[in-house]
Amino acid sequence: MLPLSQKDDLVKKGLLNGAQAFTGPYGLQVGVAGGCNYECEFCGDFSSRRVEPTKNKNLIMFDSDRFFSLVNDAADMGVEQISIVGIGEPFMHRDIMKFVRHVKKSGMKLMITTNGSMLTQNKVEELARLDVDILNISLNAVTQETYTRVHGEGRGRYFAKIVDNVRLLTGNAKPWVSLRFVMLPYNICELELFLDTALKLSVDEIVLQNCVAPGFAPDLNLNSEERKKVAEILFDLRDKGSFKGIKSNADFFISRYGGTLLDIESRKYMGYVVDNDFFRHYPCYAGWTYAMILENGDVRPCCYCGVSLGNINTSSFKDIWFSADYNNFRRKLVALPKTETAPQGCHCFNNCGSVIDTIKTMARVGKSRSA
Repeated sequence: MLPLSQKDDLVKKGLLNGAQAFTGPYGLQVGVAGGCNYECEFCGDFSSRRVEPTKNKNLIMFDSDRFFSLVNDAADMGVEQISIVGIGEPFMHRDIMKFVRHVKKSGMKLMITTNGSMLTQNKVEELARLDVDILNISLNAVTQETYTRVHGEGRGRYFAKIVDNVRLLTGNAKPWVSLRFVMLPYNICELELFLDTALKLSVDEIVLQNCVAPGFAPDLNLNSEERKKVAEILFDLRDKGSFKGIKSNADFFISRYGGTLLDIESRKYMGYVVDNDFFRHYPCYAGWTYAMILENGDVRPCCYCGVSLGNINTSSFKDIWFSADYNNFRRKLVALPKTETAPQGCHCFNNCGSVIDTIKTMARVGKSRSA
């Protein structure tokens, strides 16, 4: 991998250029499993509320040899971190532990996102032994009743097992353990209990996530009153010092959902207001810092963008990343404040999750805050 200072200089050179990239992204997300053993309500592919549920047996798994080759190319391009997370549950792939070993052998950081139901004590011990850097466990509830409602009928039987595995994991120096919580109208009442549970389990971090509901379940999106309630709960917890000792992104959602509860300075996250007008003032930098590869090989510039810019089954990731199509996409991201038009498939002005990554990139490479 490139030294951090050299990597940052090359990323910044690309941002200033406004079209080209001169190094690979900081992070590469790879979906390895097309199937899932859960039916989470908010999932567009596997939700129990789909009229025609997707059948796992017909879904693609990432080709193992292609994964090994991709990891080698990513290391050569200066990618810092591989994140194994996608549409399905990564531990459904028969070679998942081989993937873990290969990424760690390459010298890159590794993050895995899982529902945790397929973890065993042996796997937990090996993940710790291999120094996996970050393990995200999507919990989304703290009672068995709510857990079942979120993840599908019968999935409540996994809840106690997952909690036990978290206890095993937090007894090790690595991985960094992060509990995820997708906020839904009926689980936000458990936010305080979620934080309390995370503290008792001694996890390193909690990550709250905004639900972008599929078209067949729009009622899962938080309305304005529910967002206000989230901000009030989080603001009160922060005011009481309840987050002490655990990392969280609560400040981001206090800023995003705070509205008239807070004055303009209190609504800022890392110095920025993070409402839906953010990209009317600042470009998006996802085209230089991040890429997502789906189980079928499609390369997308962002997990909030539904358009593919190539496929690694027909072209190498390196060729796609430095292609004319990718450069054209980058130009559209830079032009956002001027055009106020989102690239096809993107949601730049509708609760885009890339805002926080763009702000962190600005801080990392020293970009100006001027609009």
